[in-house]
Amino acid sequence: MSTSQRYNLAYNYVFDKESQFHKNILINGSSDPADTPCRADRDVVRQFTKEVCRVAESDMEIPAVKCNYVVPQVSGVK
Repeated sequence: MSTSQRYNLAYNYVFDKESQFHKNILINGSSDPADTPCRADRDVVRQFTKEVCRVAESDMEIPAVKCNYVVPQVSGVK
């Protein structure tokens, strides 16, 4: 599996585990678009990014969590 595929799976896997509050911050950011992101928002994004990288770069098998995402089959052809 390619690195980009692992990161895609890791992103979806970690995002699926996040609380609704954190998902809202990751999708919408601050409540007012004119505001600069507050420290709490930056911390949520930073922790999410670190966890995605940790999972993607680990040896664990990452389950597909999106019902419309098809994990590509590994073939001998590159």
